Amino acid sequence: MKRIFRCLIWFMIFALPATSFAYADGSPAKNVSGYRKEITRGNPAGSSQVICTWNESGILIEWSTAGDLAKVELFRNGELVNELSGWIENSGELLYTADIPDSRGYGEGFSVKITNERETSIWSDEFEVYAVNVIQPSSDEILHAGEVADITLEWGEWPAPLYADVYKGDRFIERIAEFLPSGTLSYQWQDTVSCDWLTGDDYRIRLSDAEGFYGWSEPFSIIRSWYALSSIADDIEPGDVFQGSFTFPENAFIGHFLGREFQMYYFLQETNTPLHVDILDSSGKVLLSPEYRTDDQNGGEGIYWDCLQEGDYFIRITPAHPDMKEYRIHMFEIPGWEAAEPFVSDRTIEGSIDYPGDVDYFTIRVTGNILWKNKYNVELSDLEHAILMRIDIDNSCSEEVSEGINEASIKGNLGILSGSRDIYFGVSGSEGFYSINGTQKIDAGMTALNIFVEELILIGVGLLLSTLIE
Repeated sequence: MKRIFRCLIWFMIFALPATSFAYADGSPAKNVSGYRKEITRGNPAGSSQVICTWNESGILIEWSTAGDLAKVELFRNGELVNELSGWIENSGELLYTADIPDSRGYGEGFSVKITNERETSIWSDEFEVYAVNVIQPSSDEILHAGEVADITLEWGEWPAPLYADVYKGDRFIERIAEFLPSGTLSYQWQDTVSCDWLTGDDYRIRLSDAEGFYGWSEPFSIIRSWYALSSIADDIEPGDVFQGSFTFPENAFIGHFLGREFQMYYFLQETNTPLHVDILDSSGKVLLSPEYRTDDQNGGEGIYWDCLQEGDYFIRITPAHPDMKEYRIHMFEIPGWEAAEPFVSDRTIEGSIDYPGDVDYFTIRVTGNILWKNKYNVELSDLEHAILMRIDIDNSCSEEVSEGINEASIKGNLGILSGSRDIYFGVSGSEGFYSINGTQKIDAGMTALNIFVEELILIGVGLLLSTLIE
């Protein structure tokens, strides 16, 4: 009996797009990399079997036919749509990963043809093609938290009800529509954008059906005003323990705190449940989120965040899974330089700036000398935007700042009689990996003060000897 297969094409652009196919036999399937993973079969009467399998890389087409070479083509109603491969070694399979043009439109009559060098061909059964064309939001769309969104979703004929969900990156945010009838070709989303939503340019709308077919719109942006964010935040400060419960996924805890320069803020979760923790600045820009690397200078439990500049900041806590109901967070403030790593003279240390505003701290021990100058040189390299700071740990501020493209350096001369001391440095700038090294040496050059001190010593020694001789 002839089987009907369906193929899903998702469009994510404002104008006409290139098209990708996914084949299905209607059985339940698991979502893999934006498509359904499943097996399709074609059994033309009296011919060999053709098997098509979706995986995370594309569609794997398998066949059984004689010959040394093979060619794979897509047809519709007997007319060539696209050549899926030129002449290739007849290994019995082809992994096709490219997009297929939509020049033949959508509907019935599609099939795959396998041909060998003897012009012997086998065909898959025919299948249907459906399309969902997301016209909006486009990549230049900007929505405002706290204001009404007005977005039109449009798609072609689809044989099953659809769901519409909002995501930030790969994180589910909210369902905005469900069970849109199969005869519906558009949906108008008109609703207030929650102030709980983080700002960002990686929001997308996902359309899906109950069988697992799905696809994405282009990314769009959400921004918020200072008032919209601060009006829903609770004031918190170091030492506080804040706790509560929420209903996934709409509710979130948002706390406001004053961040001090070069302090590290440590948020320890005291419940054994996974949570998402985000840090934002006063404009709503995300400074730390689960998508960033873990701070490489701090490990263990909890969330560490370095404050590079004094100001107002926010923490946002959301559940990692739908069954998470409660949270309990303990907040601490620690001087960032407590995590400083020591330099070994003339040895390069490598590290990474893991999120916007991350600061890595280092220290170099300068050994004092009663006569000679103590000099040091610290060099930072490999960051596109490199910021190197000498930290005054007594006043929690920077004594000197050096900025540059790919490199920055600070040189110092402590003079004589400076004693031995630890000098602290902070590294920041653009996200990425960097190298830093520091050297310290005693200047062998004579100064007027050096000569004067030496003359005093010689005179003193001379007087002592004279006294002893007498």
